[in-house]
Amino acid sequence: MLRDIRDLSISINTARAGHFDTYYYGNLGMINAGHNNDYPLLLLLPPTSSFNSVYKNDETVTCVFHCYQPMPTPETAVIGVNALAFSIENSHDELLSRLKKTLETLSLNNEYQYILTGSWQVERIQEEFNDGLVGIVVTCSINKFTHCLAQVQ
Repeated sequence: MLRDIRDLSISINTARAGHFDTYYYGNLGMINAGHNNDYPLLLLLPPTSSFNSVYKNDETVTCVFHCYQPMPTPETAVIGVNALAFSIENSHDELLSRLKKTLETLSLNNEYQYILTGSWQVERIQEEFNDGLVGIVVTCSINKFTHCLAQVQ
């Protein structure tokens, strides 16, 4: 089981290349540690698992992803409450797009191992950790298979 979570984390780290500058697996305290993170940042909290049949070892993993980047600073010509709100909304959309692309890459690179399932829950955050970060928290499920589903020829 621990090896499976490690493999999932390694696969997510590989898939995030080009979409997020930094990846962590662990807890929220890692984001703020030392204040020397490169952004945009992706953090996976330890997932929960459920098994329909423990004998098959196929599981549904519920993942909680935290995605962060620095608070946007609107252009000086358009400074105002509406401009800042618009910039924050754009940051949320950009982070969600980056996560979607990461998970699409995860699915494509591991076609017979991970399948995204169900709906996503997305929470939008601003001014996180007193560091001027804007972010999203996404909860989603991934079915993980230990046996190849492809036909053997």
